[in-house]
Amino acid sequence: MTKTAQDIKTYKKQLKEALADGFLRSALDKFNTVYRENRPNVYAGIDFEGIRDEIAAGKDAALPQLEELFAEFKANAEKGRRQGAPRRRCQTGQ
Repeated sequence: MTKTAQDIKTYKKQLKEALADGFLRSALDKFNTVYRENRPNVYAGIDFEGIRDEIAAGKDAALPQLEELFAEFKANAEKGRRQGAPRRRCQTGQ
């Protein structure tokens, strides 16, 4: 299995290799065609505006509790770290 590229040079190399893979290219072409044909049926009846409104309402409801939610998140992250979970940092170190 290919790991996620860590830099642009590796990414471009992996991309070229993937595009040169005839089986993968054929599978993606077939998927693309079938997906476009079936997309309207798959998403028929789904209320995207309703889903968006539910998400917005949930976010609005969480705002008054933001500090408590952050404290809970931080406590759980620290607990996970004490239990051996790996620490991830962004490249800027912030």
